[in-house]
Amino acid sequence: YENRPTFALIHLLPPHTPYEPPPPFIGAYTAGSPAVFDVSDSSLNSYSRSRQTVPERAVRYARDRYDENVAYADALVGRLVDMLRDRGRYDDALIIVLSDHGEAFFEHGLLQHGLLYDENLRVPIIFSAPGRLPRGKRVPQHVSSMDIAPTILDLLGLPTPAGMDGSSLMPLIDGSEEADRDFYS
Repeated sequence: YENRPTFALIHLLPPHTPYEPPPPFIGAYTAGSPAVFDVSDSSLNSYSRSRQTVPERAVRYARDRYDENVAYADALVGRLVDMLRDRGRYDDALIIVLSDHGEAFFEHGLLQHGLLYDENLRVPIIFSAPGRLPRGKRVPQHVSSMDIAPTILDLLGLPTPAGMDGSSLMPLIDGSEEADRDFYS
């Protein structure tokens, strides 16, 4: 679709469980350390439900395997960006990268996610729109994923439909709004 507007929603499974990225990512952070913790779905879910005490080295191993999955997901996003550049579509692209939740890794006695703690709620939302958004701008205020659709519409110069939840993030990005917003989880 070289000359047509294109929309693509890409949901990457990593870094969700199981924490089994392909080479060269697997072992990037755990190389040389013995597998002290089973990072399969069934094991992680079983530990989450049991609230067992897990040794710190096992927690560290699970975090490192998670980080390997994050590195794999990052590489996949990088391939997408490279493809857009190779096809001359990057300069017109609006790219949004976000996570659906964080993981607890035994904070508050939880291994994965499920309860409303910062470890689960505070996730990145990254917007890239060359020429339309300032590069490297960080918004310190709390925002919500409900703000994504209104922000997309604002960037495209389209009105936000009445009754749509969320608000454009553009006032926070351009500095015309500085207050924290209320949001619910």
